[in-house]
Amino acid sequence: MKNKVLIFGGVVLITIGIIGFFIIRNQKQNFTPATNQQDLATPTPSEVLQELVWNDPGGFIFNYPAGLKINDHPKDNINYSNLEITAEGKQGKILILARDSQYKNLEEWIKGNKDFKDNLVSEATLGDKSAKKIAFSNSDRITIGIIDDEILFTIEVIPEGEMFWQDIFDRIVTSFKFWYPSPADSGSSGESGEIIEEEEIIE
Repeated sequence: MKNKVLIFGGVVLITIGIIGFFIIRNQKQNFTPATNQQDLATPTPSEVLQELVWNDPGGFIFNYPAGLKINDHPKDNINYSNLEITAEGKQGKILILARDSQYKNLEEWIKGNKDFKDNLVSEATLGDKSAKKIAFSNSDRITIGIIDDEILFTIEVIPEGEMFWQDIFDRIVTSFKFWYPSPADSGSSGESGEIIEEEEIIE
């Protein structure tokens, strides 16, 4: 009789355990943490960037994001163009120069600059024209140069550790185009314009 009671009690305990297991499992499946519900209910907003166009009297044009500062050094009487692009709160900068070339071609330009020695030189394109790209081994500085109509154009990024500048540099290089001012336009050298071109939506 005692054995029967023990067996019966064991069966009851096992049955209760099985029922409890299924109840707890169903509760877990139907439970969604509040943080997950909040994440699903709140979509990530799209970032809208206003893109501007710099039309330079030196004979080129490029796109860049709004919020940057461009100093065109109006007192510079040596270079056709001398742009220094900076951003508030960011180290680093981008420099764009256009000046008379003392070199016949890019190969002479590379050989004639001691700064380029022992650095990586590769082929590039700027304004749909063949250019040279120099990546400096001892820093994250990059320079792209081209000689067009006996004028040396260079775009140089000096990030100083700010990865922010690499994207800006790529945008400028990709959108960079040459244009040839008429005699009337050349008389207004030193005047630069910024116009709003479009808004770019980044998902």
